[in-house]
Amino acid sequence: MQIFTQPLRFHKSTLTHHYSQTEYNSLNFKPKSLTRRECWANLCSMKNPLEGITLEVMVTKLVENYGWERLGEKIRIKCFVENPSVKSSLTFLRKTPWARNKVEQLYLWRSQTGWDPRDNVK
Repeated sequence: MQIFTQPLRFHKSTLTHHYSQTEYNSLNFKPKSLTRRECWANLCSMKNPLEGITLEVMVTKLVENYGWERLGEKIRIKCFVENPSVKSSLTFLRKTPWARNKVEQLYLWRSQTGWDPRDNVK
């Protein structure tokens, strides 16, 4: 299998074969030029699907969907089981990268597969 790294380009002769010269000239095949900021924004959004979503939004949405008890079963973290609150969870998750990663992965999976309430049942 061949992987193409260069963008696909058409030779003028292949395009003029299907179009008259005036039709060809009226077609705009030039790619839109983007500013550096727009290119960087496109790259960041492609790399990080959680761009712009705060940890508080993630925790709140997961708690709304699962509830504290079920969330504590899905992600075995003490702050979800003993005296759970959004504030204490955020404090713990900001200090603990592995726990934050688990919450982000669950949020990503739920946002990609849909927030189906049937998953709330054991």
